[in-house]
Amino acid sequence: MIPHLMVMADGNYLRDERLRTYLSAHSQHWLVLSDLTLVEMFKKNALGTARASLKILADFPDQIFALKPAYLWLDAKVRSEADLQQLVDLNRSADLRQLSRAYKSDEAIHGFADRMKARETEASEYIRQLRGHAETLEGSLQNLLKEFRAEELKQIRTAQGVTGALQEKIFNLVDEVTVEFVRANHEPGRTAPLKRSEAHGMFAYRYALCVVIAFTRWVALGRQAKSLDLWVNDVVDNQIAATSTFFNEILTKDRELQIVASNARDVLKHLRAFVRPFPGEALASGNG
Repeated sequence: MIPHLMVMADGNYLRDERLRTYLSAHSQHWLVLSDLTLVEMFKKNALGTARASLKILADFPDQIFALKPAYLWLDAKVRSEADLQQLVDLNRSADLRQLSRAYKSDEAIHGFADRMKARETEASEYIRQLRGHAETLEGSLQNLLKEFRAEELKQIRTAQGVTGALQEKIFNLVDEVTVEFVRANHEPGRTAPLKRSEAHGMFAYRYALCVVIAFTRWVALGRQAKSLDLWVNDVVDNQIAATSTFFNEILTKDRELQIVASNARDVLKHLRAFVRPFPGEALASGNG
């Protein structure tokens, strides 16, 4: 069955009653959760946070799906609706539904608490690993600044007078970040650039696109300094935004996450990469 809508949500939105409205509107309104959304759910006070997060999900277990961790599908090239099944983890989806049912079962509450304790330990370790990535993010952004002249940074900051040359420079930067990601995460010996037509359906390209969009937002907002915890949040948000571009949209109350994801989706549609359409909307799909 191909659902009408497949949307993602971040951790905070799981407790928003608007999510109930979305899920109750139609049985083919699916919610897909990334591994990072689940990490957000379990990373701190997992029992309390999970119970609050599962309150809505527990009423719609058959509409909830969990995605594989991104590192398991880095080689996937999503060019069509059928390719999305590569991203869904049926075992993790079943486990999430079981957790939802356990949440509603008084008899299962002791086992539920034990499972939440284990999940909190796993999520905390994952966040610890992400802190290592986040520690280098600010330095990476400072290095990106060196790629642009003062006039170009002004164009980015004001969004006025943006030239075609600057746009091409930004797209080339996305290509460079994509290859760096590929080398760092799943093809360390690669020296050849990726063809854009090949890359557009890959997580690496979409993550690089979100990183560069977030960079332009950072410039536009004054290049403010952040704590390490906020840089960790940025790493998480960019990965969630990138994953959301394979689906209809991201449900979030985080304005910057919404802007980055929406802008990335618009760019991908312009590139004729696969973007899942809303009902009645023409399919954005092609080989780029």
